[in-house]
Amino acid sequence: MRYLWRDHRLQLKGASGTAKKAGGGRGPKHSFYGACAPGLEGCIAEFLAERFPDLSIPRALSGALVFETSCPYDQLNLFCFNNIFRVLGSAPIQGGGREALERFVLDTLRRRAGEELFTAFPAGSRERDFRVIFSLENTPAAVGGELRARAEAYIASRSGLRVNRGGSGAEFWFLLRREGAFFMRRLTRHRPWDKLLHPGELPPPLAWVLCRLSAPRPGERIADPFCGYGAIPLARLRHFPPAEFFASDIDGRALAAARAKFGGAPQHCCHFNRLDAAELPRLIPPASLDSVITDPPWGCYRAARDRPERPAEERAAPAGERYDQILRVFAGLLKPGGRVVMLCGRGGEPDAERNGFTPIRQIPILLSGKKATICVLHT
Repeated sequence: MRYLWRDHRLQLKGASGTAKKAGGGRGPKHSFYGACAPGLEGCIAEFLAERFPDLSIPRALSGALVFETSCPYDQLNLFCFNNIFRVLGSAPIQGGGREALERFVLDTLRRRAGEELFTAFPAGSRERDFRVIFSLENTPAAVGGELRARAEAYIASRSGLRVNRGGSGAEFWFLLRREGAFFMRRLTRHRPWDKLLHPGELPPPLAWVLCRLSAPRPGERIADPFCGYGAIPLARLRHFPPAEFFASDIDGRALAAARAKFGGAPQHCCHFNRLDAAELPRLIPPASLDSVITDPPWGCYRAARDRPERPAEERAAPAGERYDQILRVFAGLLKPGGRVVMLCGRGGEPDAERNGFTPIRQIPILLSGKKATICVLHT
């Protein structure tokens, strides 16, 4: 295997400087690896280009972007990625498997990759220890014990941190994918989403993307009639505050959890109601909404008014028929030029034109291994 090495150490100088605008500094660029749901790379690249005038994207991968900007991490303010890493070194590769990963680790150590970057961040951090993660195609991998010890000794000598394999301090990653190999330090700090969220709850980065695709503007009136555990209302109110938000669901327990997310924060502009989407006209005047941002249940639908003792086949409606029903409701509530951003199961996308909408774009993604589509429509 032959590596064409790219060392990112030259980007250290000026890393602690403060840019006046996002990406507007003239200092050396920092290289980041942002992990996202597969399929979102294109629209996220658009968001990044709008935010960082000096942006470059040397690598677009499935479920990740490698991007460069002079804006330091503490000023990125990005909420579209599951995790963000600082790239210390990278190399295009041929082949794969554990042996390829181990050769990449050895080459990283031999070239002393990223050694000038270890002290660049996090300034003022309380981290005292670290662990090393080895990954093949985003799956944890094992390497030889001697090689692991060598990698740990190298990082410890450059960073001043102590090795703690079971700790929750800094993480340094050796990641090998078909598209390339990366030596990185993880910058984001949160537990895996599957340990933080309720079953079926949208990850916050995806909720942010859905809100961003609605082309948010101040003073809008927004609705999510399938708010579930509140991921979309929370993302919209936190990052793109509207004048008024109507959050509703037929699941009382999920709705209670959604309310709890707001804690003691002001909720005067967010109304929570337990009701079926078909009942929205009772709550919202016609032609008064700017956008609907929502994640309806995939597959069969059961309305709140249906009795549980009725046979399931009588209570269920196919996804396509369900989408027709709710789009007709949305059409009556949206202003002219209003927008719908809806996450659907792949293959069950709504017939927008039949229901009075013009499709703007469809973005196929993978969510927890399931095929889905983000549909963006306008009236």
